[in-house]
Amino acid sequence: MATRKLMMIALVFAAVLLGMRLWWYDVHDEASIIAVKGSADLRGRHDALGDQVHALRGEWAFYPGRLLVTEPSAAPLPDPVYVKVPGQIDSAFDQRTSGERLRYGSYRLRLRLDETTQALDYALRLIDIRNASRTFVDGVEIGASGFASGNEDSLGYPVPYQGRFASAGGEIDIVIELADNVALGNAGMRNPVYFGRAELVEAEAAVSVRMQQLLCVVLAVHGLYTLLCYFLGRPNKALLYFTLVVMFAMLSVLSDDERLLYQWLPVSGEWGSRLIFFAYTGIFLLLPEVARHLFPEGQRRFAPFQWLRVFNILYLLVVLLAPYEWVWSTRFLLFWIMVLPPLAIAVYMARIAIWRDPQVVFLLLSSISIVGNVVWATINSREAILPSVFYPVDYILAFLCFGAFWLQRFFRTSRQAQQLAARLQQADRTKDEFLATTSHELRNPLHGMLNIAQSLLVEEHRPQTRDRLQLLLAVGRRMSRMVEELLELTRLKQETVTLQPRPLRLQDVLPGVLDMLPYAAPGKPVRIANRLPGELPPVYADEHRVVQILFNLLHNALKFTDQGMISVDARTGGGYAVVRIKDTGIGMDADLLSRVFEPYEQGESGLDAHGGGFGLGLSICRQLVELQGGTIRARSSHGGGSEFVFTLPLASQPEQEPQTLAFEAAATEEPATQAARPNHPDEAAAGGPAESSHAGDSQGRLLIVDDDPVNLSSLQALLQAMHYEVVCADSGTAALRLLERERFTLIIADVMMPRMSGYALCEAIRRRFTLSELPVLLLTARNQPEDIQAGFRAGANDYVTKPADAAELEARVRALAELQRSVAERLRYEAAWLQAQIQPHFLFNTLNSIAALSDIDTERMRRLLETFGTYLRLSFDAYHTERRVMLSHELQLVRAYLYIEQERFGQRLRVAWELDEKADLLLPPLAIQTLVENAVRHGILPLARGGTVTIRLQEEPGGTQIAVCDDGVGIPSARIPELLDGSPETSRGIGLRNTDRRLRQLYGSGLSIASTPGSGTTVSFFVPAAGEPETGRPTAPL
Repeated sequence: MATRKLMMIALVFAAVLLGMRLWWYDVHDEASIIAVKGSADLRGRHDALGDQVHALRGEWAFYPGRLLVTEPSAAPLPDPVYVKVPGQIDSAFDQRTSGERLRYGSYRLRLRLDETTQALDYALRLIDIRNASRTFVDGVEIGASGFASGNEDSLGYPVPYQGRFASAGGEIDIVIELADNVALGNAGMRNPVYFGRAELVEAEAAVSVRMQQLLCVVLAVHGLYTLLCYFLGRPNKALLYFTLVVMFAMLSVLSDDERLLYQWLPVSGEWGSRLIFFAYTGIFLLLPEVARHLFPEGQRRFAPFQWLRVFNILYLLVVLLAPYEWVWSTRFLLFWIMVLPPLAIAVYMARIAIWRDPQVVFLLLSSISIVGNVVWATINSREAILPSVFYPVDYILAFLCFGAFWLQRFFRTSRQAQQLAARLQQADRTKDEFLATTSHELRNPLHGMLNIAQSLLVEEHRPQTRDRLQLLLAVGRRMSRMVEELLELTRLKQETVTLQPRPLRLQDVLPGVLDMLPYAAPGKPVRIANRLPGELPPVYADEHRVVQILFNLLHNALKFTDQGMISVDARTGGGYAVVRIKDTGIGMDADLLSRVFEPYEQGESGLDAHGGGFGLGLSICRQLVELQGGTIRARSSHGGGSEFVFTLPLASQPEQEPQTLAFEAAATEEPATQAARPNHPDEAAAGGPAESSHAGDSQGRLLIVDDDPVNLSSLQALLQAMHYEVVCADSGTAALRLLERERFTLIIADVMMPRMSGYALCEAIRRRFTLSELPVLLLTARNQPEDIQAGFRAGANDYVTKPADAAELEARVRALAELQRSVAERLRYEAAWLQAQIQPHFLFNTLNSIAALSDIDTERMRRLLETFGTYLRLSFDAYHTERRVMLSHELQLVRAYLYIEQERFGQRLRVAWELDEKADLLLPPLAIQTLVENAVRHGILPLARGGTVTIRLQEEPGGTQIAVCDDGVGIPSARIPELLDGSPETSRGIGLRNTDRRLRQLYGSGLSIASTPGSGTTVSFFVPAAGEPETGRPTAPL
């Protein structure tokens, strides 16, 4: 800033200060009444007394050593001494009392007023006095301060006061009794006595008090915000020193002029004066320290202030500790202490403003305000020519200029911070783009490497190589997860994450997440406890993101828990669901706990080695929880496990509750199925499955499993429009019960369901049906690798990400339905081929036997011919196309076959029957016949001696055990698995495989083969207790 410009600003500001002060004095100017010889004649000035307050100056009568009212004497009054007010009274005492510390006496003034018809209220006001006084009008006390008496110990510290009285005119006798300790200064009244109409005097006093209070408020506000800035921001000693300056300034304001402090806190006169000296000295001791710490680069320029600081500290000690006579005798030093620092600071600020920092002009203006206030205060203390109303403007402007300086510096720092923030944001965006690009580029080759390793693992049989490939896959999956976390973090930063919140039951979501964890961290002896209460209300959240949050938190707990337990529970509070995940792992120390939700935070090296990764999972969790209106926090101790607690807002129940509760009520009456219309609970609860309107031209029979009635209804409508017959189940357990008695083309199951997740349901289905016999299509909210891997490992054929696109769903359903129909057709062709394989040679051999018997034994020929006819009739009976037939029907076919074979082979084939026959037993057609034929052809007949076939039916708890035993050649143990595995390398054993698969479809368990080479073979299966026989034909027969 140019010197001329700076000087112009300083001069204009000083001129404005001077103009404002002169205007203030003009507004509050008091007219003077000059007393002569102890009296003043105000007659004829009645109107003037009603317009303004007057200052009573001039010659007052003074009676030294006499208290005229409080201590009257019968002796005649001596002649008074006339002294000037304001002025000293030392000259009124003779030499004999000059050594006394206490001086007292009485001022007296007679006022002559115009007489009025009624009494008017007047008031007297005394300000800035250093002595104790009492004021009397016409012998009546109207006010007092301190205690005016001849006892030095009874003196207090006087404060300004005013007193009201009424007068109808004539002569008013004013007596002011005064007592003073000369050690506190020159005795006498330092200011005039103010007189006028009571309302004017009191209003002027109130204005003065309010101005001091206003100034104190301004100072308090400045002190408070600077103190807050000091403690909340970066510690800066300049702020601390400025706060101390404000405190000393408030002390000086409260202890001077109207002396508001002493109205609340009475002190002695001596300590009242010491506090004033102390406050002013403290202000000007600390002001240079503020400047020095504001501009630390100019420390050498503040070297002269070091001496001034030492001097101020010494003077403070004198003020507090030395006898008061010393303090009063050195009061002239206070003027220089108050003037020199602001002047020096103003000069230094001017130089800084010119050469370096134009903002410092505000500190220059503040210094000018302080110097001006000191000069005017000094003038008034010597001459008492200024009005009695307190003038606060200089102080207020000084601190406002300080505040303006701080604000301007703050705004400049903010602008610089914004510029730096913009550069940092650009760098951050560049970094995120780099991470996103790198992650995308890494993901494809990484997945290719994983696929290659997986294929090698399938083909490799050497244990050492398999272990290395397993390690390679584990490392690759961890890298893949890290890449996915980087991509997710990039999406969160770029705010491209979309949420689809809806009412969601955590009880439905958690089981699916728990089923994913064994594939993410296999082989750990850790138990995971699901303790979610069944009555927990639904939350309003995005299912995909809730799964992600739970998986990340549980995976993190599993990663750092080598053994023990992880528990998940929840409660409600304040409109939120509060979910807690607690583990017994290694825990965290306080330092890591404070940073655990920050990205790229992993803790100490030991923890890194334990868990690995980038440390993004918990940061992603925090952002996802907060995006959905919740909070997340953690508690942990090193070695004592960790606890993560997050909240999600509860869903508004009124619009969701009726439908959900109705569906649950229906499930209570008929839990196995809700078919056709799940959104009509009365019909759904009425009983068994309802056929859709498209049953006549159905492309297949589908079972939809979902606990959400809204999802069931929408999927049902969509699939019925594609001409599928749809049956609905609200749980995995209900779906399994349906599978026990009905057949379906395809299962469509939601992953997230309570109690039994879609993964668990899929595993249960695969224990009875192969991938091709009954396909399963999973509906999942996520398509992350861990979700897909868990689904495929559980036995799913395919998956669709919710919300499902109608075209995609139709294509996948059609493909899987076609797969199932193709496999069913293959099974039928296989059964037909099996019959074709058995019947030709058996037919020719039997006919040859009949022809041979016609020449030997016609009766045996007749019986053999009848039995052969029965066998052919039973073989081509339509019941063979049913899933199950009566036991009697199956045994009739077996007896016919064995009779024919015994007629052919004679004593080489012996038959033993151990039957506990049940008329109502149902079993798959040709189940026993196939086993008996296999025992005869491959067990007994290869031996020249023949053997015995035993058919055993034994009733057991829960069902019947059926076994076919022979004492033939037996089967090597290595060959037994090949008979049932269905591998293309084995061309034999089709009948056994076919029977085994049909048994597994019906009962969940197939054939059991026990054999010893040379001793025989036992083939058995178990038939559970029979239900109702099937009367209808299936839509898609297996």
